[in-house]
Formats: sequence, C-alpha cells, structure tokens
Amino acid sequence: METECEVITIGSEESYEDLKEAMQAQTYWVRFFMRPCCPAPGEGTARSLAERLKSEIDARADFAEGQRADLKGIVDERLAWYLALPVSHTA
Repeated sequence: METECEVITIGSEESYEDLKEAMQAQTYWVRFFMRPCCPAPGEGTARSLAERLKSEIDARADFAEGQRADLKGIVDERLAWYLALPVSHTA
C-alpha cells in the first residue's frame, strides 16, 4: 500500500509566536522539504509547497499584516536556502 507524503501545514491553533519560533528552527524546514517518504522536491515543487504555506499564512485573519509578512519572509528565505543545497532536486 502506497503512503501519500504528508505536507506540513500550519494549524489554526498555533500562535504567531509559536509558529515563528518553529519556522526559525532548521528541523522545521528539513521536515518540510525532505520527507523520508518521497524524493527531495524539485525547484517547481518546492516553490509550489512554499506558495501553499504562504497562502495558509495569508488566510490567518488572527495575524496582523506585519506578522504575516514576517512569516512569509521566513518562507522565502528558507526556500532560497533549500534551493541552494547541494542535493538533487528531482521530484
């Protein structure tokens, strides 16, 4: 039986502070981009995953505009980090 890869999403119960702290940790992004069930995503897929996460951030009405911008900036920084890694981005 084939298992579908889980994509990390943000929960509606996570506070801005908790989410920012989690997103600043290297392990968050390793789990986000490099799931053991599938190959490392290619550039297009990685960008799509990052855009999906940014859309989830935008949907959080409980975050101020500056907080959403701050979190989306972290997503952009980590996408750039991932794309610069010396790994095969094939999926």
